[in-house]
Amino acid sequence: MHKEVNYVFEFTMDGKTQSHVEYHYIDGYEKRRYRWITDGDDGFPQPLDFKGTEKEFKTIKPILLDQELVYENSRGEQTYNLIYDLTDVDVVVILPFTRYYMGDRPYYEFGFSNFVYKLKFKEDN
Repeated sequence: MHKEVNYVFEFTMDGKTQSHVEYHYIDGYEKRRYRWITDGDDGFPQPLDFKGTEKEFKTIKPILLDQELVYENSRGEQTYNLIYDLTDVDVVVILPFTRYYMGDRPYYEFGFSNFVYKLKFKEDN
């Protein structure tokens, strides 16, 4: 397997931009994509059900297509579903982003274990 792309996801809340990097590899047999949460050999790769591009390695900032508030409580904690376009493949990613509080201090977090990869919807012409 070799590294094909790093995706840098960004989202701004409360004037602060948060980022999360996904590390994608491609196998030499099926040309299938695999996802690592950390960069390197830590843990096992998660196989994805789409093929890679077989192009040179690059870093991409996916395009934020939409955001939907899915949870909010009286403390101001919020969770959004964010939809990003992976511009090099026909796939979008849906991922949660949460603001929560410990005391009065806000924390921000991408729910990287809950990413959903979906093929892009194509309309019939």
